[in-house]
Amino acid sequence: MRQTVGDSLWFCLQPDSQQDFYNAYEQAELLAQATRRWSETGPKGPSLDYSLAALPLATVVEREIVHPFFEDLAVYLATQAGVEIEDSPLVPGANPSLAKVAPILADSWLTLPTQALSAKRKPTKAKLAVTQQALVPLGAGDRDRLNAFLDQWEHPMATWLLQKPDQAAAKIDVISQCQQWAAQPNRVLH
Repeated sequence: MRQTVGDSLWFCLQPDSQQDFYNAYEQAELLAQATRRWSETGPKGPSLDYSLAALPLATVVEREIVHPFFEDLAVYLATQAGVEIEDSPLVPGANPSLAKVAPILADSWLTLPTQALSAKRKPTKAKLAVTQQALVPLGAGDRDRLNAFLDQWEHPMATWLLQKPDQAAAKIDVISQCQQWAAQPNRVLH
């Protein structure tokens, strides 16, 4: 697993994240082997569920990006004169999660429609993404504070979040949707 992600990333991860990455990789490998076996025996195999690979990957993203993002942003905002943290749309409250990142990063982003998550076959490109709008877009002052925070944030993802917020919002939102889908009983993540 370490070879797959590279030493520079691997040694930045917390030990729990390394284990979660390994667990996700192991599940994905098992599914890939099952797919190869079934493709050799005939055109149809059983529907494979990637939930056991998706959930630990989402946990890694939450642990390594989302939690530090919100924790460090709250500390940054606390040092800014005139910012009421309790009222700030930049602070998610007691429960920071993947789902709360995209609307902070961008006013709109591409996301997966529910039909794409439930599809047993890969949907066409036209059906693979829809535009999602933030329910309450950030005001100009909050956007400036967020950009100032990201500009000084010492995190490997800071530059990407600052320079490509729509892309970052889209990727993080897709991970969030897969996590939410995979966590539901009786739902299969194809």
